[in-house]
Order: sequence, then structure tokens, then C-alpha cells
Amino acid sequence: MLRTSQIILTVLLCSFLLESCARLLPGDKIREGIVEYEIIYLENMTDNILTDYMPGKMTMKFRKHFSRNEIQGFFGFFELINISDLQKATNTTMLKVLDKKYYYLGTPHEQPCYFDTMEGMVVEFTEETKDICGLTCKKANIRFPERNAPAFVVYYTDEIQVNQPNLTNPFHEIDGVLMEFEIWLHNLRMRMSAYNVVEKKIHEKEFSIPAEYQRISKNDMEQIVQNLLN
Repeated sequence: MLRTSQIILTVLLCSFLLESCARLLPGDKIREGIVEYEIIYLENMTDNILTDYMPGKMTMKFRKHFSRNEIQGFFGFFELINISDLQKATNTTMLKVLDKKYYYLGTPHEQPCYFDTMEGMVVEFTEETKDICGLTCKKANIRFPERNAPAFVVYYTDEIQVNQPNLTNPFHEIDGVLMEFEIWLHNLRMRMSAYNVVEKKIHEKEFSIPAEYQRISKNDMEQIVQNLLN
């Protein structure tokens, strides 16, 4: 009986090791899952908000040609979600403020609502790499030669299989999932740094708009976000 138990335990252990090492095989990629980012506030030009009370985490979920970024803040007071359909090149913005729920459906190739479009961005690709969450990430330098905006560094990986992951955001020249990068949300300059990557099944309903959300215009959506951050 003991021998049988040992055999079963050995088989299970070998299966676990094989599964755990599967992602280390050359050319293998994560096809579906979650990336969690720490949010670091580099500059705050708002009048009334302390970054200590702002969200400290962003979660990205990805599946096939969809990605979903979500940020929650003010102790659950609001939730900001952006869904990208990379096949249609569209962004859908969803905002929940207490019991109010709104969404804005962007046109093809329109940049995400409420984020800075980073016009004049120049991407300088390098040969440098570093490991982030067990993934090999490439370095690129971002600068704005014709604009008074600070330069910064991004890291991205092609070990997560999302086709043209930045098609609907300002980093469309970079063919890889961003693992460290900067964005501007209204008057807040933020740096996102990935700290956890989980390979798991994501339900397709995560990329749909719930029926209780009310459709509004882009101007209305941006005005609501601006009021929250002022």
C-alpha cells in the first residue's frame, strides 16, 4: 500500500514539475492571464487630491485579441476600466462612481479616453534586457524632442502572446506587452511596474459591457473624471 502511494506521489510530482517548467521552453508564451502593476505617482498637479489616497494597483487581463485594464480608488469609491479590442482597434472606457455606471465606446484607432496621447513621442529601441516576473523584457527609451515632457524608460516583453498589444494606446510602435512604463492621467504622472504575472483562464464576459452601464459621450466621460481629480 505504501509503495502504491509513493508511486502516485512521484507521478503527481513529476507532472507538477513538467507543468511548472513548460513556460521555460524556447518559444513558449503566456496566452491568457493577468498582469498586476504597482502604480507610483511621480508628479501630482491636482489641487485637492493626495496621492496617498489614490489607487496603488492596476490589473490587466488578457485573452485572445482583448485586454482589460482596471483601476480602483478612493476605498472603492470609483472604478476605471479600459477594454481594448485589438481586432477592431477600439477602446471602451467604463467608469463606476458609487452607484453611477457609465461607458464610452471609442472609434477605431482612437486613443484611450482621459489619458494623455503623448504626441511627439520618439521610441529608441535598445539591446538591453532585464527579468521582470520571470519574463525577459526589452528596454526602450522614450523622449519628446518637440515637447516639454520628461523622458523615461519602458520595458516590454514578447513572452506574453497578445497580437499588437499597444495598437490602441500611445506606445503602438512597441510590439510587446508593457511591463514598466509611464502614463499621464489628467494632471497625474504615473509609472506602472509589473510585479505579478499569472497564467490563467479569463472568461470572455470580462471584455463585455454590463447592461447596467449607461452610454455617454467622450466629453461627458472626461468631465466626470476631471471633476474626480480636481
